[in-house]
Amino acid sequence: MIKVETKGEIALLREQVAYLTQKRYGKSSEQMPLSGQTSLFDEDGFDSDEDEDLPC
Repeated sequence: MIKVETKGEIALLREQVAYLTQKRYGKSSEQMPLSGQTSLFDEDGFDSDEDEDLPC
């Protein structure tokens, strides 16, 4: 038989898991960039002069 104290702790932990899961995988998580991750299409650092050395 599970003690009442343990049942309360389990309920609290389940709430925390639900909250953190929603925070991590929820709708707004798509909008947050991961640290150190750059955009695939980020062309700010692209220098068009670099391709001058390429043969035609």
